[in-house]
Amino acid sequence: NIGKVNFPAWLGRNSSANKRMRLLHECAAHMHAHISGSGEEVRQAYIPALRGPLLAPLRTHGVAGIDETLGLMDAYSLSKDDFDTIMEMQLLPAGGAPDI
Repeated sequence: NIGKVNFPAWLGRNSSANKRMRLLHECAAHMHAHISGSGEEVRQAYIPALRGPLLAPLRTHGVAGIDETLGLMDAYSLSKDDFDTIMEMQLLPAGGAPDI
């Protein structure tokens, strides 16, 4: 059994990785008119930098913060799906969980 690939587990990981890559490319494409970074730069720099400012108005003001969050999303041409992607794509330390 040593050296054998656990195909179902590999398939699941590969599918998840492909989904994340597709969502990242969609988010980067929406932001393209407003930024000058590659998809990798979006993942490494823009997503971590946008996550806090997108969440802060909601954490601070609740429902009253929605307009501020939507304003930032509009400034970068982000959709609701992009918002979800940014929340999911946050780089986490090993074993970490998002603090939503």
